[in-house]
Amino acid sequence: MRCMTGINTADNILVIQLRQVGDVLLTTPALKVLRDQYPNSRISFLTETGPAALLRGNPHLDAIITRKRSNTLTEDVRLAWKLRQAGYDLVIDFFCNPRSAWMSFLTGAPQRIAAYHSGRSWWYTQTPEIESGKGYAAEDKLALLRAVGISGELTPPVLMVSEDAT
Repeated sequence: MRCMTGINTADNILVIQLRQVGDVLLTTPALKVLRDQYPNSRISFLTETGPAALLRGNPHLDAIITRKRSNTLTEDVRLAWKLRQAGYDLVIDFFCNPRSAWMSFLTGAPQRIAAYHSGRSWWYTQTPEIESGKGYAAEDKLALLRAVGISGELTPPVLMVSEDAT
């Protein structure tokens, strides 16, 4: 496990939660904590096209980046290059699967955070061990932030519904 304490500057932040509509929605309280901690930072969110709809209009986000679940390796390499060009200085990978791990690494961000996983930790700069999967998923995501010195309170998930959806 590699874990440092605290985060250096974070002017350009990428949050990753690739799949599952519920998991993406339960990441939104962590987005509020990030926005409160870094009010002048650019915060982007990488997810798949389906769950991305839940993030539209979220006041704590500046950009939503999508990938198709069916992306080919070539498409994912192009996406990784786009992420690298964006110049992120902090990546928080709440998904931490093999694909999101190598995409985090390829951003070139000097600070890359995910919960400890024995087979993937070397892709990140900080991998604190957190107890997860035993309670509310939104709290697990906040536990990862707290483990690296980003504190904040649990708030309800944010779901914006456009007027044309009614």
